Amino acid sequence: MRELIHITYNTHSTALAAAGRFSEAYLFRDLSSIYQDSLINTFTKNQLDVFNYQQTRSELALLRKEREVEQIQTQNQQYLIYGLTSISLLTALLAYVFNQSRKEKAKANESLEQKNTEISAQRTELDELNKVKDRMLAIISHDFRTPLISLQNIIVMVEEKMITAEELKKVIPAISLEMQGAKSLLENLLNWARSHMHGDFVKPSRLVLHHIVDAQVAGFKKQLSDKNIEVINDVDEDIVALADSNLISLVIRNILGNSLKFCDMNGEIRVTAENDNKKVVCCVSDNGVGIPPEKLETLFNKAIISSQGTSGEKGSGIGLTLCRDFIELTGGRIWAESEEGIGSKFFISMPGTGGTKLEKEEFIEVDNKI
Repeated sequence: MRELIHITYNTHSTALAAAGRFSEAYLFRDLSSIYQDSLINTFTKNQLDVFNYQQTRSELALLRKEREVEQIQTQNQQYLIYGLTSISLLTALLAYVFNQSRKEKAKANESLEQKNTEISAQRTELDELNKVKDRMLAIISHDFRTPLISLQNIIVMVEEKMITAEELKKVIPAISLEMQGAKSLLENLLNWARSHMHGDFVKPSRLVLHHIVDAQVAGFKKQLSDKNIEVINDVDEDIVALADSNLISLVIRNILGNSLKFCDMNGEIRVTAENDNKKVVCCVSDNGVGIPPEKLETLFNKAIISSQGTSGEKGSGIGLTLCRDFIELTGGRIWAESEEGIGSKFFISMPGTGGTKLEKEEFIEVDNKI
């Protein structure tokens, strides 16, 4: 509409100028210019609006593209995070499985090595026990057979009157000595067998050590008299030990018998003890022939070694091994010191009773047990 008015005013201005009516023509030309400017402004505005619209659309499209790119980047980052997380978890799982497998393998190897060590130790112990068994069978077949054959021969000779009463008197001490050795061997073998057959073998009780020593010394009265050996019991009557009375009696009897065996005529055996409440240490010392250093080192091991005494006394060689086993069963230990030509000392360590003394009634009960 404005463009039509602009054309109309411009045509009319041209016509008025041709008619010489210039003032009117200028008026219509101004009106035409006004409408022309209006048209131009409108066009410009429209063009600017179109440009702004297109620019806005372009910016919106660019923003959408940027958002799409950002979304894609975000997704890619998430995928990367998920991937890295999965790889990390998988790596950690593989590392855990590998570590557990390595630990289980190491544990299995350790267990296998331990079992191999145990089997080797058991095999060694079995070999030693077989040697002990063989030695014991040899001892039984010889040391039991010899006195029994001697006794049987004497009985036959008496029955057939092949020996006089005077001759019998002369051989009886020798036969008695052999039978005493056989009895001691039998007791040791029976106790050894008992210790290997019963789990509740040890029954500790409170013992007056002085009375135990007295009872065992009395059992060697004849042998002590034959060799004129004095036994001095210097154990204080207040010293009380916590141990199995049968085992301690057997140990002290074996050690006293060993000292008696290796003492010369007119020798001396002394028994002492010390008590620090936690443990009692008993010492049996003698002035006998002593023990060579090479024998002292293996004195209490499983090897069975027998030696003759100063008066030809025989032994089985298992006594000290039994002593070690029995003392260890009571929670104590045994060891020895010796010097050839001077004598030996045997030490027995056993649990004490915390300084508690036995009452008179308990002394009587212990005496009855011995």
